[in-house]
Amino acid sequence: GKDPPTSHPEMGYWITKQRAYYNKKVDGDPKHYMTDEREEKLRSIGFVFQAGTRMSEEHRASMRAGLKKTFDDRLAEFVAWKEKHGHPYVPTVTPGEDKHLGRWVAKQRLAYKAFQGKEVSKKYGKLTAEQALKLSQAGFAFEASHIRRTPKDNVDATKPNEGQEYEQQNELEWANYEHSADPFV
Repeated sequence: GKDPPTSHPEMGYWITKQRAYYNKKVDGDPKHYMTDEREEKLRSIGFVFQAGTRMSEEHRASMRAGLKKTFDDRLAEFVAWKEKHGHPYVPTVTPGEDKHLGRWVAKQRLAYKAFQGKEVSKKYGKLTAEQALKLSQAGFAFEASHIRRTPKDNVDATKPNEGQEYEQQNELEWANYEHSADPFV
């Protein structure tokens, strides 16, 4: 049959909550809301507590650690990333080690729009003038909607003609994009 969390939104919400309560109970969280009686009743009707694979404790700890960094921590991480890659366009949707930084960058862009008064972001808030200045001084790209792909750090040396074309195109891209690093211009 169909998966209730997607085919029946109200029931799906309830099922998702029951699974979350159960997982908290299994993890030893005292605020789990899954009584033994409720668990037994759900088991008696064939309730599936674990749908799919569950994140490892190491992965969950990594996610929590990524969420606990301060603005200045992320800013320093951004500066290091920019120096390593030679441009300020951190991919905002990426797996791996840059995932948290990419999400942070996307949130800063939305918060900057709220700071400018262009959009209101209840979820991401609004940058302070001090934060906007720090980002600007770090070379942050507040606008990246024109980027379809991130400019590469190196040219592929195995195909000289294509590499040369790419290098010329890359120079044109940077000439066009340099203005977006400073929002106060």
